[in-house]
Amino acid sequence: MQTDSADNFFQTDREIEIASAREAKKNAVRAANTRALSIATMRSKVLCLRFFGNVAFVGESGHVARRVEPSSGKVLLTFKGHKGPVTCLELMFDQRTGEDQFLFTGSWDKSIFKFDSKNGDLLQKFTGHADFIKCITLVPTVVNSKLAYHLLSGSSDGTIKKWDSDSGKLHQTWKGHTRPVESLVLAESEDGTAKNLQVYSASSDTTIRKWDVATGNVSQVLNGHLTSVYGIILTDGELWSVSADKTAKRWNLENSIPDSSFEHPDFVKCIHVYGSYVLTGCRDENIRVFDLTTEKCINVVEGHFGEVTSLQVVGDRLWSASLDCTIRSWNLADILMQRPATVEVQDLSTSMEVDADVSAATAAETSGTKKADATEMALTEEEERELAELMGDD
Repeated sequence: MQTDSADNFFQTDREIEIASAREAKKNAVRAANTRALSIATMRSKVLCLRFFGNVAFVGESGHVARRVEPSSGKVLLTFKGHKGPVTCLELMFDQRTGEDQFLFTGSWDKSIFKFDSKNGDLLQKFTGHADFIKCITLVPTVVNSKLAYHLLSGSSDGTIKKWDSDSGKLHQTWKGHTRPVESLVLAESEDGTAKNLQVYSASSDTTIRKWDVATGNVSQVLNGHLTSVYGIILTDGELWSVSADKTAKRWNLENSIPDSSFEHPDFVKCIHVYGSYVLTGCRDENIRVFDLTTEKCINVVEGHFGEVTSLQVVGDRLWSASLDCTIRSWNLADILMQRPATVEVQDLSTSMEVDADVSAATAAETSGTKKADATEMALTEEEERELAELMGDD
C-alpha cells in the first residue's frame, strides 16, 4: 500500500477508501444543498435516540446517555456511570403527574442503570447478564391492585431477563434464542389491560420470537430472514423487522410469514413507519423512504457520514441518529415528496460539554473487555463488522 499522507500510515486500503468516499459524499451533499434542518453533534457515536413527548434522550458509545432539548440540540443533562457504550434507553413516567421520572439505560458493561431522569442521580444497578445489554423495554403489570412495571432486557448472552423495575429483583430468565437478542417490542393486549401481555424479540440467530410475559413461554417463532435481525417495531398491529440480509420485512402474524420485503444495498439497522410510508436507516449511511402502496423506494436521503442507528418522526420532522456522532432533523414533507430537505444547518457542537471520563483510555478499556468476552460466543461476520465500526475512532 502506498500513501502520500502521514495520516494514512496506519490505515488499511479499505479504511482509506471509506474515508475518501465519505469526503466525496460530504462535498456532493454540500453542492446539492441537501443538508438537514438541524445538526446536533454529540461527543461520541450515537447508538440510540428516543423521543418521549417533547424530551429526547440519546445513548452514546462514550459510555453516557444524555437528555437533549430537541428544538436546539442543547444537552440538558448527562447520565454517567456506565463503563461501556450505552446501547438502549427506556423512560418511566410518574403516574400522578405524567412527567418523566426514571431513565433506564443498558450498556456493553453488562448492566442496566436506573437514573433519576430530572437530576441524573444513579439510583440502582441491575446486574445478572453474562454479556452486552442490547435492548430493554418496560412492561406494565398489576401489583396489589396498583399499576407497576417489569423491565425486560435482551443480551448478547442470548437470554431475556424480567426484572422488578422498582426493587431490581430478577424474576425470570427466558431462553430460546441461540445468539444475541437485538430488539424487544411489547404487543398491546387485546383488552387493553396489563393482563395476557406478549413481547416480540429479534435475534442475530435470524429468528423473531413471541413470548408470554407472565410465563416466559414462546408462543410463536418467525423465520424469514437469512441472517441477523437488528430491529423490530409494531405499528397499527403490524410487525416490521430489519436485518443484515439487507431487507426490511412486514409480517403476516397469522401465518408467521412476511408479506412484504423491501430490498436495500446494505445492512438495514432501523425502521420507522409513518402512515403509508416506511423509512429505513442503513449501514450505507443513508435514509430511504418507501411508498407502501407501490412498495417502491421513492427517496434516498443523504447527509449522514456514518451508519444510521435510529429514526423517529416527531411532528413535522424526521429525526435520525448516526455513528457519525450526530442527531439530525429533516423536513418530513420534503422527504415524502421526493425532494431533498434544504434549509440552513445549525451546528450545535460548540454547545456540548466535554466529558473528562470519555477518553481514549476508556475506549481502549472497553475494547479490551470485548476481546475477552468475545471468546464466550463466537461472533458472526456482521457482528464482527458492527464491533469494528463501534470501536473505530470517533
